[in-house]
Amino acid sequence: MKICVDFIYEFLAFQGKSYLREFKLTIDHDVFYSDVSLYETCLGRVDMRKIERFQVENRFEKLSVDNIATPLTLSACEAMVCLKLHFVRLNEFVSLSLPCLKIMYLEDVVLPSDAAAEACDLLLSEGLRLTSMAADSVKVDIDVEFMLIKGYLSETKMIYNLVKSFSGAEDMTISWKSLEELVIDDDADAGSTKLSTVLPRCLVSSLESVEMECPVTEKATELKLARYFVKNSTTLKKLVLRLNDCTLKPCVLEQLVKSSRHYGLSQFEVIPVVPTPNPWPEGLGVSSSSVREEEERVVIRGEDMISSLPEPLLCHILSFLTTEQAVQTSVLSSRWRHIWRWVPRLELDSSDFTDDQVCVYFIDKFLAFQGKNYLREFKLTIDHDIFAGDASLYEPCLSKVDMRKLERFQVENTFGPVSFDDFPTPLTLSVREALVCLKLHYVRLNDDLKSLSLPCLKIMFLEDVVMPSDAAAEALISCSPVLEVLKICLSKDDFVVALRVCSPSLKSFTLKGVERCYVCRHYSVLIDAPKLEYLSLMDYYHFRSFEITSAAESFKVDIDVDFAEKSNFMLEMMIIYSFLNNFSGVKDMTMSWRTLQFIYEIHRMSTLPKFHDLTRLRATVCLNASPELLPMLLEICPNLKHLTLELFIDYPVASIAGLSTVRLPHCLVSSLESVEIESPVTEEATELDLARCFMRNSTTLKKLVLRLNESTGVKHKPCDLEQLLEFSKRYGLSQFEVLPVVPTPNPLPEELGVYSSSVREGGERAVVRGEDLISLLPEPLLCHILSFLTTEQAVRTSVLSSRWRNIWKWVPRLELDSFDFTNDKVCVDFIHKFLALQGKPYLREFKLTIDHDVFGSEASLYEPCLGRVDMRKLERFQVENKFGRGGGFDDFRTPLTLKACEALVCLKLHFVSLNDDLVSLSLPCLKIMFLEDVVLPSDAAAEALISSSPVLEVLKICLSRDDFVVALRVCSPSLKSFTLKRVEPIYPRGHSVLIDAPKLEYLSLVDYYHFRSFEIISKAESFKVDVDVEFELLTDYLAEKKIVYNLLDNFSGVKDMTMSWKTLQFIYSSHETNPLPKFHGLTRLRATMRLNASPELLPVVLESCPNLKHLTLELFFVYPIRWLSELSTVLPSCLVSSLESVEMESPVTEVATELDLARYFMKNSTTLEKLVLRLDQSSGEQHKPGVLEQLKKYSRRYGLSRFEVLPVVPTPNPLPPGSGVSSRSAREGEERAVISGEEDRISSLPDPLLCHILSFLTTEQAVWTSVLSSRWRYLWKWVPRLELDSFDFANDKVCVDFIDKFLAFQGKSYLREFKLSIDHDVSNSNLSLYGPCLGRVVDMRKLERFQVESEFEHGGIVYIRFTLSASEALVSLKLHSVWLNGFKSLSFPSLKIMFLEDVGLPSDAAAEELISCSPVLQVLKICLCKYDSVVALRVCSLSLKSFTLKRMEPRYSRGHSVVIDAPKLGYLSLTDYYHFSSFEITSVADSFKVDIDVEFELMSDYLMEMKIVYNLLKNFSGVTEMTISWKTLELIYSFHQTNPVPKFHGLTCLRATMCLNASPKLLPIVLESCPNLKHLKLELFLDPIRRLSERSTVLSRCLVSSLESVEMESPVTEIAIELVLARYFMRNSTTLKKLVLRLNQSSTGVKHKPGVLEQLKKYSRRYKLSQFEVLPVVPTPSPWPGYLYVKSNRF
Repeated sequence: MKICVDFIYEFLAFQGKSYLREFKLTIDHDVFYSDVSLYETCLGRVDMRKIERFQVENRFEKLSVDNIATPLTLSACEAMVCLKLHFVRLNEFVSLSLPCLKIMYLEDVVLPSDAAAEACDLLLSEGLRLTSMAADSVKVDIDVEFMLIKGYLSETKMIYNLVKSFSGAEDMTISWKSLEELVIDDDADAGSTKLSTVLPRCLVSSLESVEMECPVTEKATELKLARYFVKNSTTLKKLVLRLNDCTLKPCVLEQLVKSSRHYGLSQFEVIPVVPTPNPWPEGLGVSSSSVREEEERVVIRGEDMISSLPEPLLCHILSFLTTEQAVQTSVLSSRWRHIWRWVPRLELDSSDFTDDQVCVYFIDKFLAFQGKNYLREFKLTIDHDIFAGDASLYEPCLSKVDMRKLERFQVENTFGPVSFDDFPTPLTLSVREALVCLKLHYVRLNDDLKSLSLPCLKIMFLEDVVMPSDAAAEALISCSPVLEVLKICLSKDDFVVALRVCSPSLKSFTLKGVERCYVCRHYSVLIDAPKLEYLSLMDYYHFRSFEITSAAESFKVDIDVDFAEKSNFMLEMMIIYSFLNNFSGVKDMTMSWRTLQFIYEIHRMSTLPKFHDLTRLRATVCLNASPELLPMLLEICPNLKHLTLELFIDYPVASIAGLSTVRLPHCLVSSLESVEIESPVTEEATELDLARCFMRNSTTLKKLVLRLNESTGVKHKPCDLEQLLEFSKRYGLSQFEVLPVVPTPNPLPEELGVYSSSVREGGERAVVRGEDLISLLPEPLLCHILSFLTTEQAVRTSVLSSRWRNIWKWVPRLELDSFDFTNDKVCVDFIHKFLALQGKPYLREFKLTIDHDVFGSEASLYEPCLGRVDMRKLERFQVENKFGRGGGFDDFRTPLTLKACEALVCLKLHFVSLNDDLVSLSLPCLKIMFLEDVVLPSDAAAEALISSSPVLEVLKICLSRDDFVVALRVCSPSLKSFTLKRVEPIYPRGHSVLIDAPKLEYLSLVDYYHFRSFEIISKAESFKVDVDVEFELLTDYLAEKKIVYNLLDNFSGVKDMTMSWKTLQFIYSSHETNPLPKFHGLTRLRATMRLNASPELLPVVLESCPNLKHLTLELFFVYPIRWLSELSTVLPSCLVSSLESVEMESPVTEVATELDLARYFMKNSTTLEKLVLRLDQSSGEQHKPGVLEQLKKYSRRYGLSRFEVLPVVPTPNPLPPGSGVSSRSAREGEERAVISGEEDRISSLPDPLLCHILSFLTTEQAVWTSVLSSRWRYLWKWVPRLELDSFDFANDKVCVDFIDKFLAFQGKSYLREFKLSIDHDVSNSNLSLYGPCLGRVVDMRKLERFQVESEFEHGGIVYIRFTLSASEALVSLKLHSVWLNGFKSLSFPSLKIMFLEDVGLPSDAAAEELISCSPVLQVLKICLCKYDSVVALRVCSLSLKSFTLKRMEPRYSRGHSVVIDAPKLGYLSLTDYYHFSSFEITSVADSFKVDIDVEFELMSDYLMEMKIVYNLLKNFSGVTEMTISWKTLELIYSFHQTNPVPKFHGLTCLRATMCLNASPKLLPIVLESCPNLKHLKLELFLDPIRRLSERSTVLSRCLVSSLESVEMESPVTEIAIELVLARYFMRNSTTLKKLVLRLNQSSTGVKHKPGVLEQLKKYSRRYKLSQFEVLPVVPTPSPWPGYLYVKSNRF
């Protein structure tokens, strides 16, 4: 503190009295070690004439204000505007004058008298009086809880005077607790229905507007109250009713609306309280502290400058935030409450919502509020799992976003990897006159793009977008007349065969192809873009044709294509020749190795086209490729000027010397001006021979740069590079460089500060806005920005642009990890290069981590390297040597020599050996020094290192086991904190320690010690000690006792001490022969002690602390338990006579020793005020009933002011590294609250609302908020949602204990949602623990959502057994890998969703009971377990709409029956293996859809099997839409002769998969059973085992007489059966309007004869089809690539 005061004196003396404008002082020291009186005279000098803001915050512990408050004398100050004091004692004053003061905060300020308070313009008395109100419009906010005093009449009079003081107020806010005291209700127990019937008319006679927010009640009291206001108020104009959970009876609201019209209200609204996505997450844009500071400035400046801006400008500011962040600003004030709704930007992620329905509902409300012509930007990310998401919901929602003024539109669809055709988000584009940027991902466009117009579109990204046709793709591009950037990543499922890119404005085009899974066919590309400057072709291609009709003159091409080989090799050569011929006029080309390799393979068969205009070529070439490849490449570039080659080795090496034998003719390199080669170093020096060849054969070569990569470990022979340098001089090169390829640490990893997507977005904004603002900053400022990053991160910025390429080299900070380099030599070379570039006076910070294995590292390499870092301006120097400790330290330690460094502030060394030349060392600015496992050469060296730092404040020394220090002298006049740690030395010897530090405030002694002597000569008055030492017993026992006594005697004046168990145990073992010294000054002691230790230990410790006030004990026990019940019976009363507070943390024991100890402290301490007992039940022990209640009564008997018994609750990682709010930030937030005086608006919300906010987080995230402040400490325990993953706990028992504690705390009627994921290994999990735990959860009366998901590894599935019980509020039940015990009287009256996956059901009755007990069930999914006992499954539900039944092959084969009685069932899916004994559907909805993908098991009784299949199909006779798989269809056909197929008279749409070479009678049989079929979709395939036969000649006309549309997907066959079948449908169907034929050429490789498709097209015209298309099935790569992000959500 004295240093702080001295600094203030020097600052004030320098400035003088008339200069200072603002003074703020925070005293943050501990009360027991602070000299508060020092600040009185210091603060008295700050009373300046011109001071405007004066603030003193005193952060002492609130024990006794009178003893520790900082004294302060106020005097007149003519310019003072703001005065804030906290924990200050004001001295007496009389003539105080503050004429300009506008803000005064007095928090915990001790006022000397009433007169002093009145002098501060405060009026305090027994009651509160307002003598006058200065303003006409005064606002009052009352939230007061009155305390009843003895005289009831006096209390009534006081409340009356208070309320009377506000009789002139125009605006009042009053809380419920104040209202309850003011209004005395004689009938306090009356029901809520009386509220609306007791209001006299006179009370509402002047009302003009009423707003109410209320929950919905059973008796609709809120509506009666609203109706009463409408009926009795003659002047009422506006009534707004906000209802929470609008589930009212039918017609109630309609009646209220009619009532409002009857009484002539001009505005009447009933609005639901809609939850918004994560309203107050951690990333809130404007924090509450900043809001409070703004409000303080309001008083001084007269207004809130931001909030006073017009709303359009505020909306523009919020448009730079996401919608989530914009919503968060609604909590700032009422001014901001609805502004976010007017922001012309909507950016959402569906993962932030509970389900898709909520997300769509939010979008609809937002769009409806704004209107059509307001929104400017729309971005939606659909991030749900396909099984839990309904993609069809988004189609009408997205169609509403067709706004006239929309500028940016983006939809990203990240679904799970199953089948794209089943769940893509449909989208219809319409005219958008202002759209500038369009980005779509995983979207299916509808076929109505011909009339589309996008006149302002400049950027278009189409990634995995399904195009309906070639015409649609062409129309989408041509409708954008100003398009500049186009990227198309073709989808595996699209229908594009001929891609035409015609755009007069296009500048950049990227085309990425995909390999179709089971289809391969040609497609063509045509590019007509006269301004095209850049073209990129990537991935897999199989062109039928590729043509560029026009492009810009300066045309760049990047080709990275893997061509597909065809069976017709000549045709392939012709296609590739035509493809390359399009680039004959290109000037700049980049070509990958796989493209180059393919071109080389065919160049002998066909002459390649010449690139006459090509002047710059970049190519990747394999060093061990054919020697003819490079000449072939250069021959086709006769005018090449700039060549860049990236060479690599393809292991195993075939012929590494291949390129060294290349004979380059002069004509091929006659025009070359520059060559750049990057190559690994090879044994044969092929790269040097290639460079020498270019020098010798090129007459115009001016520049050659050779970059060599030595990562292979190979080195050139001596003088090879010198000879090459002489060779370059001989041939007259103007520039020749040989540079090493320096490996940078992970140049483009995922955590790159500026990642590729952000770079692309920056480029897009450049197109729209025109410039990059950051890159325009000057280089010194850019270097300063990069100095906040590591060297690894700074290097990554070099890829942003040429402007950033070399800036990282000038950053004055070098932070490296040798682990990021291939070996130590590469790391050292990089450091040398970096230091040589910057020079000595530039570097400010150096940090090196050596992280290699000791056996593979060369530590000696670093000594000369580290010696060069001794820079004059270096401020921070750190070397961390993480070598393995497998051998002797002398063999591999890193040597280091320290030199004088005038600017060094921080020095940190680990596992380093210092050389013995430290005597003349000078570190004048060093404040922090960490020496961990550092070998010091001698005692003198250690003393010199410390004494050379005159301003050292923090010192930590962890002595190495190999050092040579015997006598350690720590002499420093400025040292404040010292930590000394030592491991057990190899050769035991005593050593001495001498500490001379007059300002030392904290000392820590850790680990093993063998002292010869320990002495503290000087230290600070407020001195803290932490002793965690294990002493070594000497052979001389008396000498040992003397050493320990002298050590402890040094701490006799300590006020605060922490002592570990191992130290305490040693002290006790020697106390009989060597009594402990007395710690007379000790007032606070923290100790760790064993419960079953000797009963005399605690008295020995307490006897040595006669003035102890605060005791903290951490108790534990070690088995076997000894003396457990004796510890609390031996404490004499005198030992605890001065105690004021005791805190204990202890495990629960059988004999309740911890409670006896607590009771003893209460009984024997006359001054005890506080006792806190924290109990840990992890041992499994529990106290007897009533024991804690007795202890509580005991505390009242002895008059404790505070007594608490708290459980030690294990929480799942409460403060992980990614915690949004750290404890430090939470403390700073609370400190600002004390200074500013304003309230924290979020924390001031009521507890139920805060718990509702936290319910949007997981339990883990909710627990993190407990560190924010004491207000938030226990709120997470009241959140009605528990979501856990057992993986976050140490074991299953800890997880179960946490759940039990949580449930016990909340009670039965509070929890609303429970989700548990069990993610442990079967072999290491104790699953029996979860059964009773889950049973207790299900027993919760108000539980709405219950989900248990079991995912095991290694050992298969082990089922968790538990019992379901009735739950009146349960809405969703999802179970996976669970075995349900038997149940009878279940009731789920609110259950709507039930998922049972691999759930073991005990019996048929149990399954039926589970379904029938859910009267409102809508969605049911059952995946029967192979071990279950269900034989007859009955699904009887009046409300069921969707039912999925899936079953794997049971362990014991047996038939089972299914009965479905669901009159509202709209969708049924049957999947996987089935063995039915019967299947019956008694009732379904009218519009009924069926999906059958079933493989039946053949029974021994063939007739019985036929009957079962017939009865199954007969259940679907009324279906309107059916999907049927091939395996089901095949089985049906096998039975049709003996058992005809039933008729499906209602079926209008049929989707079927069928084998082309199956029986020709199969299709007629299917169609005969569908007499009214209108839409037929066939997916045809070939079975290689069966023979192909004619099938289209047996269909009678009557079978296809009602068909309106046919869609077929088929492989191409030799006899063109698919075309004959298509022709037959045309000829025989009189109503056919549409026929689409998708042909797959990849599976067979067969092609149709010439003219066959043209004939079929003419055939379609003859029969007057309105739509006929023949589309290729374009092959795509694996449908779910690695970069696709899919959430792992089973349900």
